[in-house]
Amino acid sequence: MQYRGNFTDCHVCGYDLRTFPSEPADTHVIHETNWYLSILQSGFVQLQKDKDFWIYSFSFFSLLRLMMKMTINEWSKKGNIRCESVDPDSFPIEVRYRAVQFLVGMFQDWPYRFVEYCRSWGIQYHKIKTIEKICRRVPFWIESDVQPRLYAPNVEPSEESVLAAIDLMKIQKRRVNISSVNKFMGYVDAITVRRIVKTRVYRED
Repeated sequence: MQYRGNFTDCHVCGYDLRTFPSEPADTHVIHETNWYLSILQSGFVQLQKDKDFWIYSFSFFSLLRLMMKMTINEWSKKGNIRCESVDPDSFPIEVRYRAVQFLVGMFQDWPYRFVEYCRSWGIQYHKIKTIEKICRRVPFWIESDVQPRLYAPNVEPSEESVLAAIDLMKIQKRRVNISSVNKFMGYVDAITVRRIVKTRVYRED
């Protein structure tokens, strides 16, 4: 049935939300939400500017909803929250807001921040693979970018070993960048190398 109440009325109890105490949203959440809205309006998103392919919005939001669900599930295991629902659409508003807070920045520097996020929350690739229940198969952009880095990754180097390698390369007057450090340490594209070179070496320069 079409909702006949006012836009400012709660659709459950009819309470006038204009009189309800409110708090300002996190500016990062606002920025991220505006980005989501732009994807909805355009119908697609390009996560990697250097790759000439576009991701349909329904595919993007299928992964976003799945990540919200898995994040809240992992968070509830730690006793931080009690949430009975398994459907992000029926999460209480404060739970949905917290999920979006956790996910802020997850799609930046794709797929590296996403892989780091999954590792920090203990989200394994077989859980992400359940998206095929919604999309009939794992979308190509997840399979090609995430699976090789998350499903069976090489053991990442420690921060200490990366910093030591960079120091040695500087002593030897080698050029220090992401690809050269990876090659020097025998990696193809280690996430730890990428993060340290970006946050320490590039900032120092």
